[in-house]
Amino acid sequence: MKIGNRFEKADKDLNIYKKRKEVLKILGFLTYKDYLKSELWQEIIEKMFYYYKEKCFCCKRKSCLSVHHEKYTEENMSSKSLEHLFLLCRKCHYVVEFTKSGVKRKRPIKIKISNKRNIYINV
Repeated sequence: MKIGNRFEKADKDLNIYKKRKEVLKILGFLTYKDYLKSELWQEIIEKMFYYYKEKCFCCKRKSCLSVHHEKYTEENMSSKSLEHLFLLCRKCHYVVEFTKSGVKRKRPIKIKISNKRNIYINV
């Protein structure tokens, strides 16, 4: 990887969180932590559990579920849309977010759903 590409990738990663911070401000939250404690976030979680029938999007487990943002948009962070949101169990969420060595992923990963179906989740 060229040094220029590395800096471009780092800028893109920072832009994801910059976008999240802008949306949080529009929604009236000072921090992401405040957002995760809000009634709005609870509403999104409830919608996701209903939509995914209380099962992990990847493995269909029913325990230790949480919502993963593929992208941060005003629509999905305000509960107007479920696009770019996935309900994942703890294990699958970890696989999506981190490498085997525990480093936060910076690229989309392919997740095998079945013998015939793969999906890509951006992180």
